[in-house]
Amino acid sequence: METKTNGIGIDRLTSLPPELMHLVCDFLLPSHQPNIAFTADAPDHSLTHALDYLAATCRTLRGEVNSWAQHFLRHHASITHHKDLKTPKLQSTRNFLRGKAGLLTWAEKHCLFCGKTSARSAILVNGFRCCAHCDKQQWPRKITKTAAKTKYDVKEHHLLPSTHPSLMRLKQPGNLPRLRYGTYLSSNVQTTMFLEADVRRLADHLYGDWERHMADKRAAAQTRKRVKEERKAKTEAADRAWAAQNTPINSAANESQSQDVGAEVTGNSLRESDVSPASMMADLETQPYSLQMAFPLEVLDYQ
Repeated sequence: METKTNGIGIDRLTSLPPELMHLVCDFLLPSHQPNIAFTADAPDHSLTHALDYLAATCRTLRGEVNSWAQHFLRHHASITHHKDLKTPKLQSTRNFLRGKAGLLTWAEKHCLFCGKTSARSAILVNGFRCCAHCDKQQWPRKITKTAAKTKYDVKEHHLLPSTHPSLMRLKQPGNLPRLRYGTYLSSNVQTTMFLEADVRRLADHLYGDWERHMADKRAAAQTRKRVKEERKAKTEAADRAWAAQNTPINSAANESQSQDVGAEVTGNSLRESDVSPASMMADLETQPYSLQMAFPLEVLDYQ
């Protein structure tokens, strides 16, 4: 940062009007580490917030950050239950950022949207404490990574391009829209969540018309299934026809031999095997009528 006290240049940050400094603080308040799964453990007070660094820069910025924190606490007094101190002197020396009732001190233990005590972090902005009810209200219709892949036909490198081994060096490969996401632990399994609206926009970006793409994909799958079933039915019919034509009795008839010759061949084959007549009859009961007629009872009566 440039400063006019050391002769290097002009201090442009501290010369900003309070309204712009408050906007800077508004942008610094939320923080998010998307690849860290959070649990309902106690908050880690050793972590330093970006607003702490800004306030520690100089006395002027400390005053601006303190003023912004006071304004935030007052504006949301119905949630933060903020109350001014009794005397102006005490009020002027109060630390509204990290004091006993400071904004960050309060935000580490309470839901930022309803004010209830909570140790849970918001999924998509895990720097905020947020109860489950408010999380659903503020970020409705979230979807898991697995569900996003299945429902919208997107791949891992579409959802998280910066984590793909071949794309990690690129800032945002393929002009893909950057998706907001967060992780949390569910039954000791790290789960990645996205906003479904973001995933839908990604699918439209990839396929032009996502609904038409999915309809074509379902139609193609049904066609493949029908062709597979037809091929299976033809194969089974051919096997049954071959079996009916190539039994010993039918083979004998085709060679102009008597049915007794075919029955004798069948009986000899069965005697040489370990198949019992009862099991053979049980198998024949499930076969077509023509195949059952190829094995008369007297053929199987060889024991």
